[in-house]
Amino acid sequence: MDQYLYPFCHADIAAGRISRERALELMECLWIKIYENVHGAIGHVQTVTVGGITPDGRDGVNELTYIMQQASRELQNVGPSVASRICSTTPDQYLKYILETMRMGRYMPQVYNDDQMVPALQSKAIPLQDAREYGLIGCHEPTICGKGYFRSASWPGYVCFQEWLELALGNGRRLDTGQQHGPQTGNPADFDTFDDLYNAFLAQMAHGVRRSVIKANRGEIVKWTMTPRPLMSALISGCAEQAMDFTEGGAIYNMSGFQAFGIGTCADSLAAIRKFVFEEKQFSLPELIEILRNNWEGQEELRTRMKRLAPHWGNDDDDVDRLGVRTVKALEEQINRHQNIRGGPFILGLWSFWQHVARGQETAASADGRKHGEMLSHSMGPTAGCALHGPTAAIRSAAKIDTSELANGGSLLLEFQPKLLGSEAGMNALITLIRTYFALGGIQLQLSAVTPEVLEDAVAHPERHRHLVVRVAGYSDYFTRQPPDRQAFIIAREKYGTA
Repeated sequence: MDQYLYPFCHADIAAGRISRERALELMECLWIKIYENVHGAIGHVQTVTVGGITPDGRDGVNELTYIMQQASRELQNVGPSVASRICSTTPDQYLKYILETMRMGRYMPQVYNDDQMVPALQSKAIPLQDAREYGLIGCHEPTICGKGYFRSASWPGYVCFQEWLELALGNGRRLDTGQQHGPQTGNPADFDTFDDLYNAFLAQMAHGVRRSVIKANRGEIVKWTMTPRPLMSALISGCAEQAMDFTEGGAIYNMSGFQAFGIGTCADSLAAIRKFVFEEKQFSLPELIEILRNNWEGQEELRTRMKRLAPHWGNDDDDVDRLGVRTVKALEEQINRHQNIRGGPFILGLWSFWQHVARGQETAASADGRKHGEMLSHSMGPTAGCALHGPTAAIRSAAKIDTSELANGGSLLLEFQPKLLGSEAGMNALITLIRTYFALGGIQLQLSAVTPEVLEDAVAHPERHRHLVVRVAGYSDYFTRQPPDRQAFIIAREKYGTA
């Protein structure tokens, strides 16, 4: 938005028709108007994209970028969500301004790496100039503004790595309910090697992806036949030229998204099984499966030992990180085999919104020591309480994932103590961390800074904290209006985070 409005803003200020203060007031009025659409709550997220690389390759941060950021800072509203695109040439001054807003408690920043996001979109046959015009919709999802219809976050596209591992351990059945949810991929008692189990896991993944593709395409047919969008189609290039609604494939670009999550939980579980079952042979795979079916009942000492001694995603440990990377690559290969009903590709993103909490309530106990009902790991991040070597290790684990084709984005959420932002040295350290993660290949970063003590006090005394803003998932919101399960997740995340 700062790109296409800046020429008008600059011309008006230069001609003396308005002042910078008046421009700021106009943006604040627009922010309020956009926020009206969510009726005071995040029914769906309204995101404004600013900064980034211009179509001709220049740094896009301009005076209006700062005005828009200042509007969010002064209004102290949680909407619209401001997505900041940055690249290697973005000045530190801009990053510092964003972090100063975070220090003030106005909102929690989200930053996107153009040096990685643009090539990922190019990998899906989007020309360079158009790829540089991407904007974020919803929480994390990129689209080519005015030219693309990206069904980036359809519900069938939420897929969970840990669910496929559970089905592999159950020969297609859920471990807790016994219900058949996948194909029979072999009796685990007959798995002589870790690769036998991993191949069963891949077979469950392939089946799950195909089932999600079928559901997603059925949903597309419903939209096509029952809820066409003629007004929106008139605003998207390609639709008028082809006399086709965008729901039936009239847009120039027609992507559909997959959103995968639980990488940390699944990689930790695979690493624990490999270590304790197949390498050290401390117990058999059927014995472990029975323990998981019984939700670790009577096995607290073993559960604690496995959590402590097994390697964990998010600590820059190649033993477990290679499993996470290998698993993501396998999913990407499966998704690339399919096409949506509008003739476009399915694209992979690594983020969970709130599904890691909801799906965790339905997922059986896992070999990483997690009990039935506990939340899974969030997006690309480690399991809460398992990132023991700080944020530098966390970003190094996440950056091992090849994001060159991750055209639906990939979110890593990092938590920091607010006091870190209280000094110039702390501010510079955080800017360096962001730069380092993006230089290593990171594609998106969500930031949060609030103490668990403040959050716990807000649960006990919500009337004292009506304006406490927290990063929830791909958006920020007021903490006191979150349901209890979300509040519990945010508290646990901040208490056992990565810094």
